[in-house]
Amino acid sequence: MKLSLLPSILFTATGLAEFVRVPLPEPLDWVASKELNSRHVCKDLHAPYSQYNAETWADRVLGVCNSTLCGCTSTLSYSELVHWGIERPYWVGRMFTGASTTALDYDRKHGIEDSIAYTSTSWEE
Repeated sequence: MKLSLLPSILFTATGLAEFVRVPLPEPLDWVASKELNSRHVCKDLHAPYSQYNAETWADRVLGVCNSTLCGCTSTLSYSELVHWGIERPYWVGRMFTGASTTALDYDRKHGIEDSIAYTSTSWEE
């Protein structure tokens, strides 16, 4: 079993919303588009780069998404190389409400790496 499928299986087994990974083409330098950013952002997370890798950070963000009461339906996690003008990599996690997302909801950005997005399969308009 692929490790990337583990979060959606775990959340289904616990009765929480089921999420699937959004297929983002490489290189993984994706951020939320202007349109996606205009939707309500449930929560933002940050962490030191040394504490996670791309998969464990994406799992952490997805876990917080499922435990919030804001109606989180999509997540985006990535590493950013520059923080407050200082070259120091760190992790960013973003959670969104509203319709499920696709690769078209994300834009490329220089200085971003390790982007992983998940979206709910149970969202209904």
